[in-house]
Amino acid sequence: MLQRRNNRKELEYQEGQQKSNEEIFNLMLAQQGKLEEGKHLAKQRISEELHDGILSRLFGLRLSLDSLNNKHGKDVEKLRSSYIDQLKDLGKEIRKISHDLNNENFTQGSLYPDVLRKLLKDQLEPQQVTYEFLYDQEINWDLISNSKKVHVYRIIQECLMNINKHANAKHITVTFKSKDASVQLTIEDDGIGMDATKAKSGIGMKNIKSRVAQIAGSYKIISKINLGTQIQILFN
Repeated sequence: MLQRRNNRKELEYQEGQQKSNEEIFNLMLAQQGKLEEGKHLAKQRISEELHDGILSRLFGLRLSLDSLNNKHGKDVEKLRSSYIDQLKDLGKEIRKISHDLNNENFTQGSLYPDVLRKLLKDQLEPQQVTYEFLYDQEINWDLISNSKKVHVYRIIQECLMNINKHANAKHITVTFKSKDASVQLTIEDDGIGMDATKAKSGIGMKNIKSRVAQIAGSYKIISKINLGTQIQILFN
């Protein structure tokens, strides 16, 4: 009876944690969404301004072509051909601008990398640490639950905190790669390295290990003294 009650409490705790994680992620997403909305409006404004500028060029070319009406000769034909080529180029430019500036897909999945990029910026720039953030375009972030996204976010956050405290690193690379049906996260620094066996017993790594377990993932640490550290995490 007592065991059953404890199991129920553990289940309720896990459900509460999952709900809490999803709420945290939704808050992060909402904040990033506001920034993206501002970017989108700015892009629309730029698109309109460029479009209007191009229209004025079209009008000028039309007047130039009109001025050649009822005129003949090789020079006139050459000039007319030049104006027509310019019109064709403008048509291509209009299509490219419209596609590049208005064809944005602001889905939850596409926002998640921006949330992670902001985390890197906030954690590393004040420490004057340079960084790279790389990820496969093939990764479908929408297939990864919000709960897992929060754990991954916290794992990266914990790793960055550990690096800032202990590694004396100057550069960090965070990479997501699509690997079969899984995603591999690699966090690599150029710091002083560490004894990987001892590192696993630290509080920071215990927190990371716990979160990796909660996303049903696996991890390994590769580190050499004075050559930096690489943490690889694989999850579905």
